[in-house]
Amino acid sequence: MSTEVIINNVYLNCGWVEHRYRLPKAKDWWSDARTGSVLSPEGGILIVRWWEPFVTVELEGETPESQGKPRGEQGTKKIVPITSAADLGALIYKRFGRRANFQQAACFAGAEILPETSLECRFMINTSSEQFRRAAASSEHGNGGGMCIEIEFILVQKRTAGVEQQRTSLHLRLEPVVYPPCYQGVLAVDFGNTETNLASLDAGRPLSTRFISLLPDLQFDREALNLGAHLRGESPVDSLLRIDAVTDCEEPTIKERFSPQELLSQPEAYYYRIGRHTNVGMEEPHGLVANPKRAVVAPRGKVKYTILTRVDEEYPARQVFDRRPDYQLELPGPRPAELFLCRLLEGFRGLHRAWPRRLAMTYPSTYSAGELARFRETVAQAWRLAERFNPQRNFLQQEEVIALVIDEASAAAFYYLSRWVLEGPGGLRSFRWYYPEGFYLLVYDCGGATTDVSLVKAEAPQHDLLRLTVLGRSGLRDFGGDDITVAVFLLLKARLAEKLAERSRERVPRVPNLSATGRGGVDPVTFREFFRNEENLEAWDQLVPTDYHKGASGGSLLARQRLRMLMWQWAEEVKKCVSTGQDPTKGMPAIWARIRESLGDFPRELFDQIRVSPQEINALIEDQVKKSVRLCRNLLESKLAFRLGKPDDVFLVGNGSRYPLVGQTLRQEFLGEPLGEKGAASGMWRFCPSLMGLESSFSEADLKDCVAKGAAMALALRQGSLGLSLEFDTDLCRRLPFSIGWHDAAANTYVPLYHEGERYEELAPKTLNVNVREGSNPPTWIRLSHRWPGGEYEPFLIFEFDEGVEGPVTISFDAETEQFIATVDQTGQQVTGERDIDVDVYRAALQREKIRLSFRSDIRENT
Repeated sequence: MSTEVIINNVYLNCGWVEHRYRLPKAKDWWSDARTGSVLSPEGGILIVRWWEPFVTVELEGETPESQGKPRGEQGTKKIVPITSAADLGALIYKRFGRRANFQQAACFAGAEILPETSLECRFMINTSSEQFRRAAASSEHGNGGGMCIEIEFILVQKRTAGVEQQRTSLHLRLEPVVYPPCYQGVLAVDFGNTETNLASLDAGRPLSTRFISLLPDLQFDREALNLGAHLRGESPVDSLLRIDAVTDCEEPTIKERFSPQELLSQPEAYYYRIGRHTNVGMEEPHGLVANPKRAVVAPRGKVKYTILTRVDEEYPARQVFDRRPDYQLELPGPRPAELFLCRLLEGFRGLHRAWPRRLAMTYPSTYSAGELARFRETVAQAWRLAERFNPQRNFLQQEEVIALVIDEASAAAFYYLSRWVLEGPGGLRSFRWYYPEGFYLLVYDCGGATTDVSLVKAEAPQHDLLRLTVLGRSGLRDFGGDDITVAVFLLLKARLAEKLAERSRERVPRVPNLSATGRGGVDPVTFREFFRNEENLEAWDQLVPTDYHKGASGGSLLARQRLRMLMWQWAEEVKKCVSTGQDPTKGMPAIWARIRESLGDFPRELFDQIRVSPQEINALIEDQVKKSVRLCRNLLESKLAFRLGKPDDVFLVGNGSRYPLVGQTLRQEFLGEPLGEKGAASGMWRFCPSLMGLESSFSEADLKDCVAKGAAMALALRQGSLGLSLEFDTDLCRRLPFSIGWHDAAANTYVPLYHEGERYEELAPKTLNVNVREGSNPPTWIRLSHRWPGGEYEPFLIFEFDEGVEGPVTISFDAETEQFIATVDQTGQQVTGERDIDVDVYRAALQREKIRLSFRSDIRENT
């Protein structure tokens, strides 16, 4: 006798599919129509057998415990499932004195049962396994048109005549066992330095921010791609990746199939995790890549990741946690980002049982054309990796897949306007009545690594048309939420070093008292310079060693990396507590315990004496916050002179904006006025009302997900026929966000070359003359600088010349490679411009050689 169990929605490459099937009570399951139950009162051993390696069967259940107990004390006892053939064989020998012969090609599970035992079978099918794909394509299973799997049940029990067996089976009918259909909706990717959002809007849903769903943060490995895991996660996804194992390139069977370059370009070569499940604070530093986005836009070959992980002889790579992580793996800069985004897209396909046909991707508004090109290619490559088994993959071009490229500020602005205009009272008609000349929104996006500022104008020239125009952009490449964490990190490190020095009677620089006026302590500027002093930083590092240098290796390096990760997690938690007003000591004991293990035993009470005040954190970051305010002011005054530089509202975006100093400074600077002298002293401010006279009702979640949601809304509105049109700068990335000039050292002035707003492909070649003083050697490099609207010139590109440079030099833009080229007219030598910045800025602060206050460009004096 056999029973058929139908499991629907089984598609290829969608991770693990789970189905639960409850069996009748054991005495009823093992029964005969004529003789009744064949299960003896003493029960027996149930063996489950199947042959497909992509199937896992688990038994769950319980047995009543009533014999010898009063009625009120009767209960149940959970059965203990047996998960290996060896354990089953040992149990059969112990109970019946017989040795079992298990087939090596089969898989087994089992449990001891009694007549009243109630069992539930948990069937799990790994649709992403290579064996499943082969089985789906075989003629035996109908060439992908469904699949039947036999699950055999064997009852072993003792009878008077000896040990006997009864058999029955279940047939799992999997449907439809084809590659999943195309997702009928839009998907937007907001790849962040610290957090990443994947927002989707189904075509069957109304066009509203309320119906946008976010992909949760969960363990997207091949063992956890199932619906249950998805439902347990929360968004957004932490931008963290940990490579636990990699396939050995030197394994003979592997070398026959792949070259090292081919192998390491495939996701199957890695066993890795992403998101919160990388357990930064609880695991060792092996295999961890923090913030993989940073290295994506680095010049090719300038940034590589050297990772210590485990090696596996198999392909695909398996989890081999019983081995030591002693294999050194070198990856090109974009590879971790490709793996990270690939896993996100795999997770989306596993959750929705559909593959994304069109994506909207966002990018920082301060990206240059070359940086955006590298970023866009990384996203496209991640999609190709995620859809590597998709039969339609080769028919789609990059431009078809990435249907919308929109800067993060415009996406955030559109989300803001969607909430207030499209979904607000009166909709677009009310907006036109309130703002007939347009609405001006300053978008301030303080992300993990950068701060981007944009001025967006929204207008409705017609009753069915909303137009967004980015009037100007600005920003900081060296300040974001991570830099606030760096400030807390250094404060905690200094305080901890002080306490440890007191115990060992050593001397270290003590953190001075901070005073806003300088009376009774140092002023914020002196306080900040104290934490920039390299002698102080090195002295603290002697007691709390977290710095390391290139080429360092061995146990000392691992110990420093481990302590740095713990200190970083401590700093993150303190930053959150300061931002929310919570007790900064709550929830810290677990972190403190591991720090004590790393530094040696000392009283736990020492941590209770360490305090970091908001004023101290503010003193270390306020120069950067004030600089960002100046950039905002310059942008507004240059673009809104006719309004005296006044925007209608300021929209704060990004996790860095959650820190009180950032938000309060921006709001007070552009929207607020003090409520008299007492109000100013107490920090009470009256703010201008938001759009259409309403008070702002944005939640904290808007800071994190508004960019992804805005991009999804923009793409959906662009593709839909809803009686409403949206116009926005789809080619914003094709225009210069700043002016570019060359510093003429002889005249000590800047020569303008290109102006803000010019299209990259229309940039005409410009000639500059490099004059060399008599008796001096020709310089080996020249620099171009850029200037944000209303700002000053800052270093931008550097051109290195092997033979020196003199005379006319032509600067041109190569539209194909999207890079600036300098050509020496006399020699014909050509050099590609590279960002004039220390390449370490392309690494996460957590994984740089030294953790220091905000990065500064590598300025070289003109000679």
